[in-house]
Amino acid sequence: MRRFLTRLWRFLCLPRAEQYQIIVITLLLAKMRLKTKYQPSQRLFQFSPFDASITSRNQTDIKQIIKRIQQIAALVWWRALCLEQALTLSVFLTRQQRAHTLFIGVKRDQQNTFAAHAWVSIEREVVLGGPVDDYQIIATYPRGSTNLPDETTPLDIDHS
Repeated sequence: MRRFLTRLWRFLCLPRAEQYQIIVITLLLAKMRLKTKYQPSQRLFQFSPFDASITSRNQTDIKQIIKRIQQIAALVWWRALCLEQALTLSVFLTRQQRAHTLFIGVKRDQQNTFAAHAWVSIEREVVLGGPVDDYQIIATYPRGSTNLPDETTPLDIDHS
């Protein structure tokens, strides 16, 4: 109880803009959790296009948002997966009209078990979800170019 009250007090002492950002990130992580759990992947990765050459006037520091997403993901009572974190960051970057790419990759780990991972890059630099060198990319979702949403490149697996 004391730990909760300490965190609550620290939260209440933050400026309103930071409180708002923390609440929005928490709600977005929860929304992405529900979307990844209950929504078909075809709808999960449908994005509306935007022109990255027109940047938002309200440019928040991306590193601060990434740090907040990682902090809140560690504090929520559910396990905030990498895909949920990547989708949350993608929402923030899209709102700011910042070009970025969401990647999904797979690998086999030391115990020969399958592992999947999601990460976000801006201008070919991984900003959330790294290191990713061991992962084979199976899908990319570029955002902020003149590409239309149907130009994503998910891996087509023939199940026949």
